[in-house]
Amino acid sequence: MNHSFSFDISFTDDQEKYLLKVLCHDNPQVFKDKISKIAQTAFNEYLDMITNQGIPSRNQDMKISRLSFLIETFFEDQIPTENEVVSLFRITDRVAKTLIEDTLSKNQNRIQTQLENSIIQAIKLFEKNPDNNNEYEGVLTSKILLNKINEVISQEEPGLDRIRSKKATAGKYICPVDTYLFLKSKYLSQGKKNNE
Repeated sequence: MNHSFSFDISFTDDQEKYLLKVLCHDNPQVFKDKISKIAQTAFNEYLDMITNQGIPSRNQDMKISRLSFLIETFFEDQIPTENEVVSLFRITDRVAKTLIEDTLSKNQNRIQTQLENSIIQAIKLFEKNPDNNNEYEGVLTSKILLNKINEVISQEEPGLDRIRSKKATAGKYICPVDTYLFLKSKYLSQGKKNNE
């Protein structure tokens, strides 16, 4: 059964400034959409608390639960980067990294689709290296996602080289052709089937 709710929210000037900064949107409609997604996430979290499992007793479990709901709604079915989690939770990089890893580990089945969506988007960013026909090059903003992709490679095709950092760059990575073809076959072909 679907229900639609509408309510007014007011912010102080400082709160609105901070939210605009964190949500990275100066566009009023995009800002409104992001705030709506946060409200939907909060509602889903409370609904789950009331109808299913109650409140997690440990602080870390509460954060894991909250991040899981954010992944399902606010992050639009993607795994967030460490920087995005730092901004929303107001925690350090190290704590954000641990929180994402714990969330992926504890809720592996619940957010498997979101992890696969993130991997698909990451693979799509890789392009043939014009200087070397034996590799693809791309930018990854999440080391956790890089680790998850390399974990898949190690488990399913241990003979292939892993994705590695490109020397003298801050965020570029190198993916050997055979590895790229494996990932493309596993994820992009599957993604195309799901979209048909």
